[in-house]
Amino acid sequence: MDIGAKIKEMRQKMKMSRKEFAQAAGISASYLSEIERGLKRPTVDIILKISKAFNLKISELLDEIPSTPMSPELKELVETLRNFKPEQVKLLSEFLKSLK
Repeated sequence: MDIGAKIKEMRQKMKMSRKEFAQAAGISASYLSEIERGLKRPTVDIILKISKAFNLKISELLDEIPSTPMSPELKELVETLRNFKPEQVKLLSEFLKSLK
């Protein structure tokens, strides 16, 4: 799968419009459209912006194995968890397991 098709597939999995995702990545919607349709090849800088918008490493975006991008809500939760103390993470983990 080429990079444009992969970006489109991942964006659609996040249920984001082209315009919404382009804004999150800091690129124009028309440029994103050209990338997704295979008309343009993204530069390294653009790939970096797109991978950050997906909350993925560049290697994960370029890998042939499909990755699952994080929704904005999940991304916000992960950022919040970075400030938790280990004992808070453990308590939250136990709570989440109890919900299964």
